[in-house]
Amino acid sequence: MLELLGEKGADSVNVVSFSFLAENLLKKYGLNSKKALDDSTRAMLMSVALDEIGDDLKLYSRHRYSSAVIMQMLKTIKEFRQCSVTPELIEQTLGRMEPSLLRDKLEEILLIDRTYSAIVSQNYFDDECALDILCGVLDKYRNFDGAQVFVDGFRGFTAQEYAVLERITAQADETWITLCTDESNDPFGVFAHTLRTKRNLIRRARACGAEIAPPIHITRSDEINPELEALEENLYEGEITPYENETEKIVLCSAEGFESECEFVACTVKRLIRTEGIRCREIAIISRSESNYSRQIRSALIKNGVPVFEDKRQPITSEPLIEFVRSAIEIGSTGFSTDALMRLAKTGLTDLSIEEISDIENYALMWQINGRKWLGEWTAHPNGLGEKMLEENINELRRLNEIRVRLVSPLQRFRVKLKEFTALEAAQAIYYLLADMNVAENLKKLAVDLNNRSQPELASEQNRIWNLLMEMLDRVADSLEGVRLNASRFRDLFDLLISTYSLGNLPQGLDEITIGSADRVKTSAPRVVFAVGMNDGVFPMIPNSSGIFSENDRRTLAEFELKTDDSYEEKMMEERFIAYSTLLSTSDRLYVTYLRKDINGAQASPSEIVTQIRKIFPKVRLVDTVCTDDMDYIESRESAFDVMAKLTASGGALHSTLESYFEAQPEYAGRLAALRRSINKGEMRIDDHETATRLFGLNMYMSASRTEVYHKCPFEYFCKYGLNAQPRKTAELDPMQKGTAIHYILEKLISAYGSDGLTAMEKTERDRCVIDILEDYFKENLTAGEEMGERFDYLFRQLGLIVCEVVDRLVAEFRNSDFVPVAFELSIDNDGEVGTYDIPLPDGGMLKLKGSVDRVDVAEMNGTTYVRVVDYKSSGKKFDLNEVFYGLNMQMLIYLFAIWKNGFRDYKNITPAGILYMPVNAPYVGAERDEDSAEIEKKKLKGAKMNGMVLDDSRVIYMMDNTGSGVLIPASIKKEGDCTGTLISLKQMDLLMKKCERILAKMAVDLHNGVIPIRPAHSNTSQSPYENVCKYCDYKEVCLVDEDTPTLEIENLKHTESLARLGGEDDA
Repeated sequence: MLELLGEKGADSVNVVSFSFLAENLLKKYGLNSKKALDDSTRAMLMSVALDEIGDDLKLYSRHRYSSAVIMQMLKTIKEFRQCSVTPELIEQTLGRMEPSLLRDKLEEILLIDRTYSAIVSQNYFDDECALDILCGVLDKYRNFDGAQVFVDGFRGFTAQEYAVLERITAQADETWITLCTDESNDPFGVFAHTLRTKRNLIRRARACGAEIAPPIHITRSDEINPELEALEENLYEGEITPYENETEKIVLCSAEGFESECEFVACTVKRLIRTEGIRCREIAIISRSESNYSRQIRSALIKNGVPVFEDKRQPITSEPLIEFVRSAIEIGSTGFSTDALMRLAKTGLTDLSIEEISDIENYALMWQINGRKWLGEWTAHPNGLGEKMLEENINELRRLNEIRVRLVSPLQRFRVKLKEFTALEAAQAIYYLLADMNVAENLKKLAVDLNNRSQPELASEQNRIWNLLMEMLDRVADSLEGVRLNASRFRDLFDLLISTYSLGNLPQGLDEITIGSADRVKTSAPRVVFAVGMNDGVFPMIPNSSGIFSENDRRTLAEFELKTDDSYEEKMMEERFIAYSTLLSTSDRLYVTYLRKDINGAQASPSEIVTQIRKIFPKVRLVDTVCTDDMDYIESRESAFDVMAKLTASGGALHSTLESYFEAQPEYAGRLAALRRSINKGEMRIDDHETATRLFGLNMYMSASRTEVYHKCPFEYFCKYGLNAQPRKTAELDPMQKGTAIHYILEKLISAYGSDGLTAMEKTERDRCVIDILEDYFKENLTAGEEMGERFDYLFRQLGLIVCEVVDRLVAEFRNSDFVPVAFELSIDNDGEVGTYDIPLPDGGMLKLKGSVDRVDVAEMNGTTYVRVVDYKSSGKKFDLNEVFYGLNMQMLIYLFAIWKNGFRDYKNITPAGILYMPVNAPYVGAERDEDSAEIEKKKLKGAKMNGMVLDDSRVIYMMDNTGSGVLIPASIKKEGDCTGTLISLKQMDLLMKKCERILAKMAVDLHNGVIPIRPAHSNTSQSPYENVCKYCDYKEVCLVDEDTPTLEIENLKHTESLARLGGEDDA
């Protein structure tokens, strides 16, 4: 321009858009002196309009507060403005329409439009009407008389723009308009859309009396690449002239999925930059819809070390500051929900540390704190149910309450302000809350932290978000001046306001790749263009008629001369032109990629463009990402690591080379180790023997129950006891708590009254004693403060019923047994009534096993003391000797062996009589309506029969069950005098003890050696507790167990087969 016109001439040139032209001329004549209306204010005022006339609406009354309806109404009214569909035209049309749903829609939209426009006109200038006003200005002042006007860069115009162009054309000396089209006038060709624009322009120019000059057809002055020329000449043509030469500048790529497609693009880009010296700014990556590709393309480019400019605006909903305010308003509207409080706290914008937030969250989840319970003092034990309140716990509770007050007090003051208020008062309340909670200072700290973590873009974003929020609060106070609100309505309005805001990105440098969507990205003949996602229905995109009017509605409106948006066919023609413009925007090279499977894994077809390119270029280069050489994907260390990871399972020379390289890079050590663990399923270990020994101890001191955990899965043992990683717990009366309560009650009851005393009591008296002891236990051990509320009453009643029934079964047992309970909660420990069960280890260490036995019963005969251990179980656990060989189900045996080996009180000649599991849950029994109660009791006893293993000695069996019938125990005496049931001889018991000691010693040595594989035990028996141990494991998200994870398979053996295996071992 400077060369053509010189300095003086260039000064007289004005470059404007339609909106800028309108703004300048309207400002010149004082026609837009009111405040400008932006998208956020539009949305709020539309919401106010819908609320004001809500009772007069039928179709949209129920949804008048919906953000989607509000935005659709704004979109529809904007469309009417652009298409010059005025309220007067709508009113005239309504008079000619028969009653129908479309007529009802149009009638309500007219009412909404007039109400909205009236509200807007009070304080604002609506720039959507600016072009209509501009037409009046041009008619009056003839601003373009004698001008030379050039219109460039359009493929079509709205009705408003056409009206402005009519006036410019009528006034200007000459009006030049450029369009990308050809001379064919084909109504279905690639230029059908711009040809329609051309026809409209000519028709309107003639209507206003302008002379039409012959069109000038401009072609490229520079030499065009013959391949691109062939593409330009043949695309969308019926008859194709194939390009028979080798095709070097156009490449087709078929990708298995999004990830491989983006990886191909990124690696190709990096290779072009590295090998051919192409600059980033000379490359454009264009998709039809930015939402489908932007994140993955950006990630792939960054991974390959390529600077990126993404032509896209980001929503602000996930920004920490916005989430803080949204959560605060939610609290103001609905109360102190734990979810909203934690979302607010976790933004990092309060004065609370991460540890403090985690501590109060854990307490709230444990005691199910919600609502008003956040406002009262917390009094329950910080460690949950069943814990003694010690001085350190009182101090911890005090600390938690201090944290709670620091979090909720400012929010409580904020909530008081959100009762009945104006919009200005709401904006002020939010600002004062931010000040009260020191948010501005904490936002600065967050920005500094992000910058220190090499995230400068996110760091700089925080200041922009703060300014945006202040702007939003100003908008609320200004646009809703005088409007009275409640908290719920304000919450809806603020969410609506947020949805209208977004953040754009400015290029961070002069040399960056451009990424954008085909309908909005602006390029300047880049050397290389990647047209991605070229799939059927995607690119070109099949138009959809979303919104208030369906495609049929639009056709009907057009029949009444209410022309709204383009028809489906017109949009389809435009989509073809957009695709054409994308492909031919390159000046040198074109890559077209498409998917074989979409994001959901369904088969995807290439678009018609891919099919046409293959016809035009029979020798076009075809790339399949599945068949591409792995070396082609190595363009950075990160991409090289990905290739190595992909090849880890199959191996090979390239994998070995890459693995050797990354082994020498210290920063990749952790990722390399994690990769190997993921491939070698289950092979987890602590490599350093000394570290493992220090962690678990050379002389191990552990409970018997922990041995079960290790053999169930060594990795679970490591997580639970090595790392001490504990899952969050809730303060519920879980099976363990119930079991502890039952143990306590039975101990107190039997200790106080003995077996003889209980059998002599009436049931009502026994039940009363049970409830009294249970009440004492709850008061002493299960104090839950106000946090548990009325739930405790229910838990108390349910547990009382269970224990009363257990006592009834105990009485039935005592009446038929010579075994007497002599100890409850018997401690097996260094300072216990029975010493630890000690097992020397071959590596010089010692395994010391401790525990607590629910109940120990003895019976004496002929100078021998027979001892059995009893465990109360609510889980319905069954004893299976076969499982012991795998280190499982040993706990009761360990207790029995400890007593046998170490002695117990003054009892002489102790002999193990067995182990028994006594179910404490009430058994389900079927009974007839008129069945005798005594028969029902017998069925209950049978259903609650103890299981376990007892000594193979008829005298011992008779002492356990005087009837010998096996009603109470898993053993009985046949008529012939033979014993039957789950039995074991004394010799076999000795062999079993030695077998258990070897298994336990191996476990201890393996822990010393850091052997902690992911190897869950597994049994194919449906009733086994080891059928699916991972299902309820607290650590399954850590080990990521799957069907390929190795398991410890448990054979399904009968008890007699297990005994045979035990007795047949020579090394026993």
